[in-house]
Amino acid sequence: MEKFDDKRGPKEVEWLPKRQNPVPIYTRSRNKRSTGSLVIVFSLVGMFIFGLTALIIQRLINTLPGMEDMHPGLLSVSGLVNRRHLPPKPWDKPKTTPIKYRNSKHNNKDEEQNDNSYHSSTYKETRKEHEESHPPQDTERIQSFVRNLRKPLYKPMFFESYDVNNCPDTPPPNYPMEWPILDILNNWNPHNTTFPSLSQRPSIYQGLCRFDHKTEFSKALAYRNAELPFILRDDPQVNEVVERWNQPTYLPSVLGSDIQYSAEYSKTNHLMYYKSQKPKILQRLGFKNWKPPMSTVKITYDKWVEKALQPLEETGPDKPHWYFRINGKKEDKIMLSPYDV
Repeated sequence: MEKFDDKRGPKEVEWLPKRQNPVPIYTRSRNKRSTGSLVIVFSLVGMFIFGLTALIIQRLINTLPGMEDMHPGLLSVSGLVNRRHLPPKPWDKPKTTPIKYRNSKHNNKDEEQNDNSYHSSTYKETRKEHEESHPPQDTERIQSFVRNLRKPLYKPMFFESYDVNNCPDTPPPNYPMEWPILDILNNWNPHNTTFPSLSQRPSIYQGLCRFDHKTEFSKALAYRNAELPFILRDDPQVNEVVERWNQPTYLPSVLGSDIQYSAEYSKTNHLMYYKSQKPKILQRLGFKNWKPPMSTVKITYDKWVEKALQPLEETGPDKPHWYFRINGKKEDKIMLSPYDV
């Protein structure tokens, strides 16, 4: 063992006797220093590869349908967790941005405010007049009115499992019954829904139990607690809406005669759901000349009612169809339910 001096200080050197050119082996600080450098280099390389991989994954996710509005959250660098879907924190400030009209694409704030004031004042007056002439406390009158609007029930096909109009208190086994979709379409062609008379209507595939709100509400609760679907009829709140909306002057007065709303227009009776993609994505998938199956048009409520009441020969499968949509609002921009309109 000998001592070896260099610029960094004396080091102990061990000479290998069996080699012609002795190779010094440093036994202390040089080994530690080189090992630490390698750890730092590999850490930096690993961090770079991880960041690059996360960026590539995020770009791929953003190209998937329905993921355009996803942004990275606090728990993910790749955008898989959206901050909006996390529970609110105590320090989160509530959003105060007013909800814009879904039916209006213009940016004229004065016109939007005028529409709001019109709907607000007219709705209050119309609703007050209706409730004075049709007291909502008279539930028997409302229920009688609603039942007179209904046509006779379609006769369900008979099955031994259960009767949909007289279901047991608890869900029976294999509820609800299911059938192949082709059997349902062959039984009732969606392109031909007319029949000579009510007595000649076809029987239908009906698998959901039908409950009366007044006499079978406990059954409905049992099926709901079992997380199974059912039909509930004659809900008092719904019946009030049915009576109001079936008054000839109520909706035209509330919605106005010259205010235009958005309606989905289709050249046939196929009102297909679709989600448009960016042109580059469509071209990549081979749909360069693809066009949406429907378009959005502006139409007044009175004009839409006129089209909806056209003769059957004008509303056939190959005739144009308009799907009317509207959102209700209060003055504080809170969305209204149908019960409030």
